Amino acid sequence: MDKVTADKLTRLAPSLEKFLQLHPDEQEWLLPLLGRAERRAIAILEEIQGRLKICYT
Repeated sequence: MDKVTADKLTRLAPSLEKFLQLHPDEQEWLLPLLGRAERRAIAILEEIQGRLKICYT
């Protein structure tokens, strides 16, 4: 990941967190409006969250 993308995602982190807290139906219609880097970051965060759930169950 280049520095520009990393800086952009750092600025967007609070918004990405709010996105993940939305109801899945809301996420579904908002996701196409996000950029490629944002969608990738969300996918990575969801994967991490899924793995953490497995570790703590």
